[in-house]
Amino acid sequence: MAAKLDQKSMEDFVVNHLSYRVQAPESIGAMLDFEFVSCSAKKGSITLSHKVDVREVNIYNTLHGGIITWLMDSAMGILSRAYTGYETLVTMDVHVNFLRAIYAGDEVVIKASVTHAGSKIVNTVSELYVKDRLSATADAIFYKVD
Repeated sequence: MAAKLDQKSMEDFVVNHLSYRVQAPESIGAMLDFEFVSCSAKKGSITLSHKVDVREVNIYNTLHGGIITWLMDSAMGILSRAYTGYETLVTMDVHVNFLRAIYAGDEVVIKASVTHAGSKIVNTVSELYVKDRLSATADAIFYKVD
């Protein structure tokens, strides 16, 4: 499993992608304010963070499960594109395990890794942490659209 992009190209891709998301305010992607933490082309990994906004919590005052899924799916999707250099990938399948409650104001850190990158399919896993406590896990399969 070799990265198609080198370290600098991968970092540039992620930073540019995150910047683009917020420049397109009409896009649903602009609603998630990710911060770039790190990435590794060699390991096929990425780390992003997000501060939970009060608008993202449910009636129990905890981060909505759909938002957790969205955060993790987005991080794994960004990683899949950055790692492989594929222009267009779509989520084929995603599974999320919710382990702990997350609250408004919490800073979440999402660590995602590529487990397999083929000519059409990219498999990924991710973990979401709050204050170094594992709060959710996920795995996803992405499909390269020609």
